[in-house]
Amino acid sequence: MYHLYGQLAGGAYRVFISTKEAEHQDDLIDKQALMQI
Repeated sequence: MYHLYGQLAGGAYRVFISTKEAEHQDDLIDKQALMQI
C-alpha cells in the first residue's frame, strides 16, 4: 500500500513540476511577444 502511495505522490509531483515549467514557458513567450510590439 505504501509503495502505491509513493507512486501516486511521485506522479503528482511530476505533473506539478511540468505544469510549473509550462507556465514559465508561457511567461517567456508573453514577454517576447510584448518586446516585439
